[in-house]
Amino acid sequence: MKRYVLILSILFFGTTALAQEVPDLATVKKNAERLSAEDSAKVLEHSIKKATWRSVMIPGWGQLYNKKYLKAPIIWAGMGTTIGFAIFNHQEYLSFRNAYDIRIDDDPETIDEYSNIYTASQLITLENTYRRWRDLSIILTVGVYAYNILDAYVDAHLFYFDITDDLSMQLRPSLQNGMAASFGSNLVPSMQLNLNF
Repeated sequence: MKRYVLILSILFFGTTALAQEVPDLATVKKNAERLSAEDSAKVLEHSIKKATWRSVMIPGWGQLYNKKYLKAPIIWAGMGTTIGFAIFNHQEYLSFRNAYDIRIDDDPETIDEYSNIYTASQLITLENTYRRWRDLSIILTVGVYAYNILDAYVDAHLFYFDITDDLSMQLRPSLQNGMAASFGSNLVPSMQLNLNF
């Protein structure tokens, strides 16, 4: 009985630590067929440096180079939105700063457009608020720009990453070279797990 338990446990759980799976000739041919002559020429042409530097020069250009056409408008929208907020907040900051300067200059010639709307302390608060929002918008613009470069760099690395529909798992019995002398040979029954992804 112990012998059967031993055989079953080896059959289900036995593998050798030294065994390495070498791809068979059919797998190598299948992968070679995937890369036609045109694709193998493109492998040499596609450059990680070009994708990265293009995104550094013009945001979104690296995404277009990597053929990620939907990402480029997202980058442009992010950059445009954050730059637009920075410009708007800067204009409002300047407006309230000038209004405060007019309020405290004691010159009767200048016209205070906020005279009956805001007090001097409220003008200072609004000036500081728009200055903080402007600074935050600039930080977000730099963040979107940095994300643009990082995204182009990573996509360039993964440009030829094989994405196939063949996601499968096969579990089958096999014979492996083992160290068990009790069976009379060096072959040990085991289970082989093949993952295709």
